[in-house]
Amino acid sequence: MNTEYLTEKDAGGWMELVGRVRTLFPGLDGENALADHRRQLSGFISRKEALVVKDKDILRGGVLFSRRDNEICFLAVDGRYRRLGLGTKLISAALEQLDTGRGITLYTYTRQDKNGAAARAFYQKLGFVSGKTTTIFGRQVQQFVLKK
Repeated sequence: MNTEYLTEKDAGGWMELVGRVRTLFPGLDGENALADHRRQLSGFISRKEALVVKDKDILRGGVLFSRRDNEICFLAVDGRYRRLGLGTKLISAALEQLDTGRGITLYTYTRQDKNGAAARAFYQKLGFVSGKTTTIFGRQVQQFVLKK
């Protein structure tokens, strides 16, 4: 399975994946939230800031990132394809697009939120360290930073 840029042609597959994992992310509850995500996705696609991994033309994981903010914005892997290295592959591909000379940031759940245990462990394994806490989508989250 190779990493490739997401195109508008595959945006429906992206939204199917997001629909399957949406309970794991703050701010994705409700149809309005999914519609907002879909609108934002077009910007990521046009800026070539969306990467995916497919298996037999079916999208199995993806990452959104921002070159401007030097940030990993969203990472999702289909539950049946977790622990196969797809998340690591996607993050590595995104990091190649970002400025490793600056701190690369992302936000995930705080230690107190049980929804974030796996994500926190994953990012720490990749070298990200916990930083400040803030509120996003009405939920307390923690910044993680990868420094060179």
